[in-house]
Amino acid sequence: MDPEQLKEILLNNLSKETKKWAANICVKQPAMLEQVWLWLKTADDPLKWRACWIFEEVCIQHNNIKKQYIEKVAKLYTKTSHESLQRMLGKILTSTNVPDDYESIILNTAFERFQDPQKAIAVRVHAMQIAFNLVKKYPDLKNELKSTIQHYYDTGSRGFKSRAGKLLAQL
Repeated sequence: MDPEQLKEILLNNLSKETKKWAANICVKQPAMLEQVWLWLKTADDPLKWRACWIFEEVCIQHNNIKKQYIEKVAKLYTKTSHESLQRMLGKILTSTNVPDDYESIILNTAFERFQDPQKAIAVRVHAMQIAFNLVKKYPDLKNELKSTIQHYYDTGSRGFKSRAGKLLAQL
């Protein structure tokens, strides 16, 4: 399997089976995973979000690989304006410890994103979870997070309210 073949498959076959198959290829061939990372950073849609979709699957299934890429994920999460990447990278960040060097900027980015009603619900919900996870480490921010969640609760979607309610119960 070479990168062009994988690219062709990703562009022409959108299914969960393809995602799992491509993720397995990336696990077995680290150079292919590097190519997928390059695509998610630099390619145009739809290849960009499909590469991120594959990368997310790899990280969900393989904690060791997620740990290898977490600083890159953290850095890109704060810089990307692409909502699919914000959603998928955010999902990865909800399931791991944010690197110490990125905690402040990730927390600021997460607060900004979950307060933005123009963002997709999944982007906002993952950002809220990231902020919650970091506030566990910095309890002096607990009241700010709680009041911010409460402020946006009434205008949030069902998905937003569901996650917000669960987090508020823990704050």
